[in-house]
Amino acid sequence: LNALTNKSFRGLNQLTYLNLARNRLQFLAFQQPFQYLNALEILNLDRNTQMNLTKLTFQGLEESLIELSLQNCNLSSFVSMNNPFESFLHLQ
Repeated sequence: LNALTNKSFRGLNQLTYLNLARNRLQFLAFQQPFQYLNALEILNLDRNTQMNLTKLTFQGLEESLIELSLQNCNLSSFVSMNNPFESFLHLQ
């Protein structure tokens, strides 16, 4: 799996766990693939080595997500105004 769209998870608003580890996911700058997953608590994105995260990548998960795994994703740095993690309320 290498791409998700803004509608990939439409209709799955009760989903609480999603494992997308070991794929080749890439996100476009204005893409919001998780916007309909407002009950998601755990998201595993481990070993997606080509990911580029933006502020919009996790749009919709701000209030529900408590665990986000990004092991071995080769993430380097984020510009402060484009920080994809700043809006999480309950991330542990």
